Amino acid sequence: MSKKNESLIQSPISADVAVQGTDDVEGECERVLQELVDAYYLSSDTNFPRPVIWLSGAPGSGKGANSCHVMRALGISAEPIVVSDLLNSEDLKNRKDHGDLIDSRIVVRAVLAALLRCKGGEGVIMDGYPRSFFQAKFLHLLGKKIQSLTGIDSQFCMIVFSVDEQTSLDRQLLRGRKAIVHNQEVKQSQSGVLREVRPTDTDETLARKRYRNFLDNTDAALRYLQASGMPFVEIDSRGSFEEVKKRIEQKVRKWNPIL
Repeated sequence: MSKKNESLIQSPISADVAVQGTDDVEGECERVLQELVDAYYLSSDTNFPRPVIWLSGAPGSGKGANSCHVMRALGISAEPIVVSDLLNSEDLKNRKDHGDLIDSRIVVRAVLAALLRCKGGEGVIMDGYPRSFFQAKFLHLLGKKIQSLTGIDSQFCMIVFSVDEQTSLDRQLLRGRKAIVHNQEVKQSQSGVLREVRPTDTDETLARKRYRNFLDNTDAALRYLQASGMPFVEIDSRGSFEEVKKRIEQKVRKWNPIL
């Protein structure tokens, strides 16, 4: 990937469009998609990864913890791409730390760039996308664009982990407490790797804001993709690690989008 193309995902172009309806979102998504098709020279020869498993869920729903079980169930060997890790400039990290959403046009550029870095033909998990209706609409259009360019189904598939608000808050704050204890032990022993302590994992108000952002923005986006016909599996992630693992094995293996 050229430096020119890499710069497209780093420049803070503008804030999300204040759209009034679906037509406004679709028009803006089409404009951004065409801009990226031209910038990355996407064509029938572009080797996209297949399938792409878009992994989503509320904060504390266990996306990262359970992605290994999804990989095993689907026979995917590549390491998951964590979308939040693609957005780690100082400014964007500060917004995430306060539970705010990132400009969707910055996010879609980062996601497409990451997909194009993957080994074509091999499956991959994208952890933490989409998070807004704009991102969901872009994803729908991108799948159609890939199929029109290559003549092959994009094999985009959506897996969503669901969890109630209280469980989400409890898990976020527990993660923060564990990270603090771990870091104290590392400093005392002078051995080990420090863990990131997110402000949203130590402040209940920020943790709740993060969950509400999910309900207000991401949930509607996911329902749109479900209604659009994209393969869609929802997994209840409450309960123990083993219980959730069994649900993944039962639902994902039965559904297997690779077949």
